[in-house]
Order: sequence, then C-alpha cells, then structure tokens
Amino acid sequence: MKKETTGYVQLIEERLIYDNPLARPEDIEGFVVEGKASISFEEGSMRLKQS
Repeated sequence: MKKETTGYVQLIEERLIYDNPLARPEDIEGFVVEGKASISFEEGSMRLKQS
C-alpha cells in the first residue's frame, strides 16, 4: 500500500507470517495449558475458561 501526501511518502508492506483461527479442536493439537482450564469451541471460536 502506498500513501502519498504533500512532501511525505509512506510505504507499508504487510505479510501474514502465521495464521491459526482457533476454531476447532484440531487447531490446538499439542497445546499445553498451564494450570487448570476448560476449553470448548462455540460458534467457530475457542472458549478458554479457568477451572
């Protein structure tokens, strides 16, 4: 994206380096919880509750 203003040029390059939607159990395979927690998946999102 290139944005030009009077006497000023700003260049921004964005690149996604990691993506994990945390939307289903397979997305957290190998995840280790510190302490006690309840993990569930509701409406396509991970829900993490303190147990």
